[in-house]
Amino acid sequence: MHFHANDTMKEQVDATYTHNIERLVKKVCVLAQERGETHEKCCLRASSLQCLSAMVWFMVEFSTFLLILMW
Repeated sequence: MHFHANDTMKEQVDATYTHNIERLVKKVCVLAQERGETHEKCCLRASSLQCLSAMVWFMVEFSTFLLILMW
């Protein structure tokens, strides 16, 4: 198996995106666990959960798309 410089660059970009997504998910998870019953806290939790849901949906759709392209 031969690797080209372009392949290495793509792997580095993928790793950077993965690292950034992991950091974002951790931050959104912290927001989703905010305690309190004020309207603002409830909205923050709901928005955080919606964000996580959208991110998971996007990753599943994107992964499926990549698998189709690879076949």
